[in-house]
Parts: sequence; structure tokens; C-alpha cells
Amino acid sequence: MKRITALVLIAVMLAALVGCSRDSENSSPKMYVEPAQLNKDEENMAKLLGEGLEDNLIYDFVLDDTVQSMQVAVYELIDGQWDPISDGYLAFTDTKGRIALGFDKLCDGYRVATQSEKHSGSTKYGTISEEDTSVMGYATSILSENAELVYGKEQPLAVQIMTSKNEIRSYTVEYFHTPEEYLQYGYEHVYAITIAFSQQTVGEIDGAHD
Repeated sequence: MKRITALVLIAVMLAALVGCSRDSENSSPKMYVEPAQLNKDEENMAKLLGEGLEDNLIYDFVLDDTVQSMQVAVYELIDGQWDPISDGYLAFTDTKGRIALGFDKLCDGYRVATQSEKHSGSTKYGTISEEDTSVMGYATSILSENAELVYGKEQPLAVQIMTSKNEIRSYTVEYFHTPEEYLQYGYEHVYAITIAFSQQTVGEIDGAHD
């Protein structure tokens, strides 16, 4: 029942997509992603269902009208390089939308749901590691403020460290771009979730990779 109500809650919050317009500021980027500001109705729905949001990250994003595709990717850090667990671009042409990520330990599986005016969908991924991680501690860094979106550049939304070590050093998600920083402490597992958008269609991107 808890899993069902959690999925219902995410669906309701995604349906209330970008209900509030952002105050315009000269210093604000034109394309950005930021933690969603839930309205009163969404907060009341969470209380009604009896579900907290601690395991669900919800973000709003704004783009311009040249967007053609989007990517949500999950990686594991292997030998200093981000090795994709799931990636791939999907057709996306809306100028604003919302994404929800649901997970506890990423190695135990995760959910990704997106919604906008013309696009919506959700995917649930199962266990991504056969290793017994029950005795490992973990720490998750998340994007907690407005971040500029640039076409063709991945924006990390969450980075999770899992280790049997007694201490885990804290990093911001932007350290995704300097993965060598994680190597010096010998963590057994480091995972990341990113979002990216492109002005190329899915067909153009696939053709460039052939």
C-alpha cells in the first residue's frame, strides 16, 4: 500500500506541473532546473496520503522553444569514469516540465517520472548491483538550488556515495564534472543521476553515434 500511495502522490504532483510562474530577475538564466515549489494543494495531498517526500526529488525545468530531446541518465563511477547504467535521449519539445526521482539506495532501484504539456511517462528500474550493500553506509547530495541548463551539457541532480568506510566526505552535485575527486577516498560505489537537453532530434543524435 505504501508503494502504491507513493506512486499516486508523485502522479498528482506531476499533474500540477509548473503551477506557479517564476519571478523574473535579470540575473536569472533563461533555461534552468530547480527544486519544485509545491503548492498548498500538493502539500495537502501528501498529508492525505500519509506519504513523506524524503525519498522523492521533484524538479521543475524551463527551456526555450528550440529543444528537441531530453535525457535522464544514471551512472556508476568505474575507474574514474562515469559508466552509464541507463541513458538515451527521448523526444521532447515543450518549454517547461517537471521531473520526479524516487529512490533510497540507488543500487536497489529507482523511479523516474516526467511530465509536461505534451509529454508524460514514468519508468521504474530494478536492482542495479548484485553486491550485498546492506552493511554499507550511504550519503546523497542533491541539487538544492536553481541551476542553468545548457544544451548538450549534463546537469547532475543527485550523486550518491556508498561505502563500508566509517566516514563519507560531503560533496555538492557539481563534483560530478570532476569525478577524480571521489577516487582519493576509495569509496566502493558512487552513483549519479543527470538531466540533459538537446536541440538535436533523437534521430540526429543516434546518427551521430553510429
